[in-house]
Order: sequence, then C-alpha cells, then structure tokens
Amino acid sequence: MNITQDINTELENIVQLKDKISRRIKNNENYLEEKKELKDLEKLFSDKYNSFLEEVFFEVYDELCPDSESRKPIEYVPGFNTSKSKEINGVSVEVDDYPGENTRLVLLPSPLRVVLKVGDTEEEVWSTNKLGVS
Repeated sequence: MNITQDINTELENIVQLKDKISRRIKNNENYLEEKKELKDLEKLFSDKYNSFLEEVFFEVYDELCPDSESRKPIEYVPGFNTSKSKEINGVSVEVDDYPGENTRLVLLPSPLRVVLKVGDTEEEVWSTNKLGVS
C-alpha cells in the first residue's frame, strides 16, 4: 500500500466510528468506550499523516482561500457518513470565488479527497484520483 491508501483506510475507520457514535444514545454503555476508541484513532491518524495532509491542505488553501490559514487535518473529517446525510461538516472557509456563501472543506475517504461544499453543492478540489494514485 502507499500512503494515500493507508490514509484512506484509516480515514474510513474514523468516519464509520463517528457515524456509529452519532447514532448512539449518550448513556449507552458502548458510547464512552467508542468515544475513547475514536480519540485514540484520531490521535494515531494525526501522528502518522499530519505532515502529508498539511501539504494537501496548503495546496487547497493556496488555490481557494489564500488569505486564510488551514487547521489540523483531523478537523476536516466529517462527524458522520456524509453520503447518508445532508448535514454539513468539515471546516468553514472564506473562498474568494464564493463571497458571502456558506463554504466548508471536508476530508473524505473512498477515494481520498477534499471536497468544497457550497450550500447544497459539492466540488472536489483535491483527490488521489487527480494524482493518478489510488
């Protein structure tokens, strides 16, 4: 496997666990265990892949919103499976091409990609598909 495949696999695990936790009742006995597991997964993910993903977000920000500073890559991961929900997750950004609009960047798996959400629309702004890797 290459680094983008590794990131994708671990990102899928985090998104699935976040989705599972979001559907749980907070007083469920598994809730606290799963929250701890999620924090551990997120820390490990950050420790392993922050350098690579920071470069990705540097490129994205340089292109879309050069006056803004990027945040920690883990903050762009949605709190649930976005394919099943219309809720917006990720990080709010001010994009020069969309002044005054609700714009957010989201890091998604399968394929590993960064999506710009503008209201109800989505635009893929970085992807392993565009790099020619999987």
